[in-house]
Amino acid sequence: GVFHEGQLSDDGFLQDLRPGGALIVRLSGAPVICLGLEGTQRAMPYGTYVPRPAFRRIRARWGEPRAFAKGDPPETILGWVRERLLALGAIERP
Repeated sequence: GVFHEGQLSDDGFLQDLRPGGALIVRLSGAPVICLGLEGTQRAMPYGTYVPRPAFRRIRARWGEPRAFAKGDPPETILGWVRERLLALGAIERP
């Protein structure tokens, strides 16, 4: 799994995507499947190292796979990933 943001979000909003993930996609030729996660802030708030006890649910939504060519520019890949993450429940920073 690759987290295209490159770090944890302290406020729960989708951060800028880093180009390293796009490089991995281009070089590997493997299809990409985006995963939207909801509820992670409640189960494990930013700055903690141990998840909170039970009754915290995390919802996972999987997108459809897509393959990219080795010549596709990183902007194309990251644009598609951003669009899919927002469609799967990520919240864009206001």
